Amino acid sequence: MNPLAADYIADKQRQFKWAVNHTNRTLQQWAGESPDVVPYLEPLSHLFANDWLRSTVHTRHLAEVAQVSSQPAYSHLVTLLSEGLESAPFAHRWLAQGVELPGESVAHQVTKQLLEQHNGKLAEATDALLGWWHKSGLERPPFKENVRQLNRDQKAHYSERLADEEKARLALVDSLPERYEHSGRFAKMGVIPRMACPQSCRHCMFVWRPPMKQLPDPAPFYRKMEKITKQLLFTGGDLTPVLDSFHQSIQQMNRINTFAILLNGTFAESEASTREVLRGFHQALSKRGKKATKAQVVLQISFDEFHQEIEADRHGVLQERIPVANIVNIIRALPDYPGVHLALLHKQNGLSFSQKLFDQGVVGRLRRALQQAGEALSVVQATPSSRPKQLPTNPTQSAPVIREALFTLARAPGKPIHFMSATTDAYGRAEWLHPSEYVHERALLDDYLTGKVEKLDDPFDIDPMIWLDGPVSLFSATHITMGHLFDEGWETVLARWKRDPLLHALATFDHQLLMIYGALCTDLQSIMANATSPHQLFHRITESAEVRLKMTQELIGKRS
Repeated sequence: MNPLAADYIADKQRQFKWAVNHTNRTLQQWAGESPDVVPYLEPLSHLFANDWLRSTVHTRHLAEVAQVSSQPAYSHLVTLLSEGLESAPFAHRWLAQGVELPGESVAHQVTKQLLEQHNGKLAEATDALLGWWHKSGLERPPFKENVRQLNRDQKAHYSERLADEEKARLALVDSLPERYEHSGRFAKMGVIPRMACPQSCRHCMFVWRPPMKQLPDPAPFYRKMEKITKQLLFTGGDLTPVLDSFHQSIQQMNRINTFAILLNGTFAESEASTREVLRGFHQALSKRGKKATKAQVVLQISFDEFHQEIEADRHGVLQERIPVANIVNIIRALPDYPGVHLALLHKQNGLSFSQKLFDQGVVGRLRRALQQAGEALSVVQATPSSRPKQLPTNPTQSAPVIREALFTLARAPGKPIHFMSATTDAYGRAEWLHPSEYVHERALLDDYLTGKVEKLDDPFDIDPMIWLDGPVSLFSATHITMGHLFDEGWETVLARWKRDPLLHALATFDHQLLMIYGALCTDLQSIMANATSPHQLFHRITESAEVRLKMTQELIGKRS
């Protein structure tokens, strides 16, 4: 038996329960608005359960995942769900089966009522049920087709970087006086040496990534950046092939005190490969100049139910997207490399509301794997979120989530491992996740839109993100280009932080941007209805270079 099978079944059953619970509440809400649907609620819930299983679980494991209830009253449903039928035959079988069930069962009573409405004709009752099913909006979207469309959309948006509209906007900004206070220094700066990743995690915002070719020596970039910040974050996907650039930055940038790099852990498939990477960080630190500021490397590893998802291939064989064993290798080797620290970056889900987070799911798998390797990972501190978050399975309820934690190995208590958990936004592939799978900030967005919250604790991040092929974008918006360093130079590009009204409207989540967008485009209400946070909303309304130009023009006009 595949050693991943038990975790795969447990994970899918948990996701299945979350999705069905969320859907049942959605159906109850619909029933309050459309009483005619009430007789169909039970079979609609089961149609969703069948659709979810068919689209999410390989047929080889379908029967095991469907066994979420051991109650005899549901044995007929478990059997039916295990067959993997399409919606039409499932609906027919559900009603036909209901006729044969004991008279006191809910399914029999529902079937009897529906047949009475259709003069005892099973075919008509089935058609009526399927009609409500198609109206419900509960059918799982065609994921692959939607991702292909997202790929086209993102490619189009990134093609607008420094297109005519963007150049016109920046020229307009350059013509303005310096009206915003800015010291010329930044709390942090991002570096993108490569924009590529072989993974296709289901929540990733990037479906298409701009290619970066023929990169110059980054040394001139590094000399400038170390004068205007103390902290750097290298990001862009899987940066393992370009670690030399990161090493170079550590050795050459004497004024920087924190070098962070975001990786996905694929490099750590063995103890030897893990130590090679960590040794590279440590050696780069040791090669800094004698007068250099004391510095640290923060290795950020994406670690969650998406990156470490257990998947079934087309034959049903199970494998981890990025194995938990890789993270075990990193944690075990880490104590041997002073100056190198580890932060696990996690995405919040239904487990995040209690200590179950540390015993189940991907964290539970990590702790068990370490235990099997003779290690003990302890949770020494857990910090809740300052605000309650909506429960994914029941958005009417809210509670704090575990936002941060500190882990330690028993043999290395002085080398804590940071665990930082964040919400997920409906960007990219995450737009097609089922709402029960992730925690978002919709409640905060509602408070912002209604004026209950005027200032947000987590700002729209306008610190610069430097692409080593020249473009400069923002931490919270890689699609917005502030200029090109090769063509314009540092002084021109950075001066825009003192002049650009759009930049500062974004930083403060200025309601004016919503009003301007609403006057320009017809889809504002739809965008607002589907937004998952203030950040996602403002990201969404600034995706078009033409809209950004017109927003800038309107803001200048209003200030004049």
